[in-house]
Amino acid sequence: MRIKFLSFIIAVFTFALLFGCVSRFEQLQTDMAAKGIKPLTGTEIKDAFTESSFHGFTRTARGSVVEYTVYNAVDGTTKGRAWGSWGEDSDKGKWYINNLDQYCTEWFGKWAHDGVRCAVVYPGIDQNEYIEAIVSGKKSKGNPDGIYRFKLTAGDTTN
Repeated sequence: MRIKFLSFIIAVFTFALLFGCVSRFEQLQTDMAAKGIKPLTGTEIKDAFTESSFHGFTRTARGSVVEYTVYNAVDGTTKGRAWGSWGEDSDKGKWYINNLDQYCTEWFGKWAHDGVRCAVVYPGIDQNEYIEAIVSGKKSKGNPDGIYRFKLTAGDTTN
């Protein structure tokens, strides 16, 4: 009897894992589709992000708040700055739009441990707000679902 009960619990847990759990990215896709909002095309991302900076917040693996800004130059270079109660950090790299209409970044310094990361980008609710969902590459320990909300500003605000 005890083995049957244990088997039943394992089966229910397995079913919930396989069919009942929806990732935050899948939920984002569902919510946006329900509102009639589609991801930006590569051209739309390039037009919005070139010669612009985005500013947002995330968390470290230990839960500290991180404020950040990233600038995307017309030549495909990018630079970022992050700061919080833990201090400040910066890096440089490159950005591009891949053949799947995803925004991709590759950092060359301290942030290089993340490797190439590519994201689907949605327009946000507010003007100049965007939602980035990492779909390939390493996600940070402080933001394991890989979803970032940020505001876009013309020009370089990383200084």
